[in-house]
Amino acid sequence: MGLDKELYEGFAKFFEKPTRTNLRDLLQSPIGELDQIDFKEELPKKDKLARHILAMGNSGNGVLIIGIDDSDPPNPVGMNQLKDKADHHKQLSPYLPDSLEYQIIDFSYTDSEYEKIKDKSFQVFIIESDEKKLPYLSKKAGNNIKDNAIYVRKGTNSTVANHNDLQRILNKRIESGYSSSNIIDVEEHLEQLKVLYSMISPVQVTSSFANLGNLMNDAFLDKKPNPDFPDESFEEFIVRAIALKKRKIFEALEI
Repeated sequence: MGLDKELYEGFAKFFEKPTRTNLRDLLQSPIGELDQIDFKEELPKKDKLARHILAMGNSGNGVLIIGIDDSDPPNPVGMNQLKDKADHHKQLSPYLPDSLEYQIIDFSYTDSEYEKIKDKSFQVFIIESDEKKLPYLSKKAGNNIKDNAIYVRKGTNSTVANHNDLQRILNKRIESGYSSSNIIDVEEHLEQLKVLYSMISPVQVTSSFANLGNLMNDAFLDKKPNPDFPDESFEEFIVRAIALKKRKIFEALEI
């Protein structure tokens, strides 16, 4: 979901110059949660917070504002206590790659022309995306985040990227002029990975009638074990090939 011109200008103004005045103006505008902006009434758990930061990094620049409820329109309720920035960085670093840059800014309004934010405090996470460093992968798993996963923003949600999302992210990196020759090979690896996935079913057929026709034909055949038949089944091979292909993709991305 994109921003209309007025909202985009308000977001861009605050992102470029995150001052108390620009945040006040942004909160006064008729804005809701979008890909680039997310409001939270309270601080999310550290792994969920890391997931949102990763998703915004992979989806372009973003702003996460703590102290705003999710009513329509969003209502500034403020935070009871601002968490120390050093503690944030310490708790988030196990989940976030070093290449993903973000800053945390505290805002307190003891007096304001906008009555709703008077005597209230907010904490803002500003996520700065560098297309040459895409994609950003999670470094650690948690209750709300997967290991080595790529998250993107979709409306108000931070979700795991699908194939099309990953293609868009890789195209952004290529268009940025990044000179790695490996990145050009990623699309070919992804196409090969799709072929591998097509060779294995996500479900298993357990019906006793599924192979009845084959069993009736096989009953009249004189069969003996083939000593040259591999110990590894076809599906086991495909599963192993998928894992190896994923590793190749990570190597091509230099991550």
